[in-house]
Amino acid sequence: MTNSPNDPTDLVPMPPGSIELEGVSKLLSPRGLAVAALQQALRERQFSLPLGPETALSDEDRLLSLNGFAVQLSTAGVVADELVVDATPWASPDSAPQLLLAALVDEENAVVAFPGVLTGTELIQQAQRAERRAGALVLDPQTFRGGVNRLLSLVQLLEPAAL
Repeated sequence: MTNSPNDPTDLVPMPPGSIELEGVSKLLSPRGLAVAALQQALRERQFSLPLGPETALSDEDRLLSLNGFAVQLSTAGVVADELVVDATPWASPDSAPQLLLAALVDEENAVVAFPGVLTGTELIQQAQRAERRAGALVLDPQTFRGGVNRLLSLVQLLEPAAL
């Protein structure tokens, strides 16, 4: 990391499995960096899973589609102890995402850590005890499980209707 000597993030090690982005603009939003990290993870693992739609990749209010699964991406800073998740997409069972992916982003160094994924059922369980703020759920990033590997396993092995 290239932070100043007094910067507290120098003392915080990046979580295992963090993805250091190569050749991306540091002007990208946290979501843009998280999407770039997901794309890099797909390339590194040589998975040709469709990720889109292209117009949704940078739009904070849109769900992603990964191999036919509706995925909500929620980002926070790399040292965040809470993740604020917009609950709006989950309001209708017909259009709710199937997966919620957490991304902790170090914008300055273009590094992204994916603590993990929650399925719809797991999110409902977490929502019952979560704090709520203005239409959002406040979740601890540690409640997410499995990192990007769990996400990729779920979208490869299951059928979208299974979730």
